[in-house]
Parts: sequence; C-alpha cells; structure tokens
Amino acid sequence: MLLPDSDPDAHAEILQNPLVRGDAEWSTPNAAFLAWLERIGVPSQLRSLLGLGLPEDPVDFRFWRLSVPDQIMRAEEEDAALLTAKLLPVGSCLCGDPIVLDFREPLLGAVGFVSHEEYWGSDGEDPREFVRYVSFDWTAFLVGIAKEALPIDAGGMWSEENCGLE
Repeated sequence: MLLPDSDPDAHAEILQNPLVRGDAEWSTPNAAFLAWLERIGVPSQLRSLLGLGLPEDPVDFRFWRLSVPDQIMRAEEEDAALLTAKLLPVGSCLCGDPIVLDFREPLLGAVGFVSHEEYWGSDGEDPREFVRYVSFDWTAFLVGIAKEALPIDAGGMWSEENCGLE
C-alpha cells in the first residue's frame, strides 16, 4: 500500500542508486504510457510514482526481470484479466510468475507474485486468488530485489535449487 509518508523525492533518490538500477538505464516513461495508466484506472499517486522512472530496457536482477513500459502495456492484449483485477504486470520471476503492482485499495501500491501454475491452470478465476504479496510498496520492492531479500517466486521459495541454479 502507498504509505501516507511516501516521499516521491526519496523514491527518486533510491532510483539513482546503482544497486537498485541494475544494469539498465532508467528514465521517465513517455506520455503515452502515463496516459495509458490513467485510462486503465491507475490512481494518480501511483502513476506519479511510476512516472519517476522505469527501466529503458528490461532489467534482470538475479531472480527477477522488470519490464519496460511497452511490455507493461501489452498486458491489455496478452493478459487483460490481470488489469481487470487491478493488477499491473511489471515484470516476472525467473520461474515465470508475473510480478504485479496492485492498483486497488486497500493494497494500492503493494507488489506481489502471481503463481503462474495456479493462475494459468485456473478456469477464469480471479487472478487475485493467486497473488502472494512480497512488498508493501514499489520502492521497498526495488530495494528488496536489489538486495536479494525477497522470495524468488510466488511459492515463497528462497533457494536457488527451486529454479535449477545449483
């Protein structure tokens, strides 16, 4: 959830940290992306936060990949159920679980992983049934993945063995 004391300046400062940025350049998303976020119902405070910067190219952290705005917008065609459920797909875990940013109260701004095994195997169920929340907001999520301090997938797995990296 977006905390009342969320500070856009603090978020912008965190985005300048090379640890958080990974190997990618980050920039302000274009106006078309920000307009799209508004059209699909993303609240202004979350649009402002995302407007501070997203990767210009997909950025890989050890277990997670963050998407670029064009990839995020493709969700409208590729997985509209996530957007209908007010879940914005912003990347994926190494094992294939979508990373989503919640844009519905009371979890506005929380980040979670969607268990792809359960979700894609379901018969039109609400994707929210398969979300495992891992961070209370976007900034904390970015710091968490940079420090490898979050589970690597929706199953809550912490081991490299889970993704065959041993």
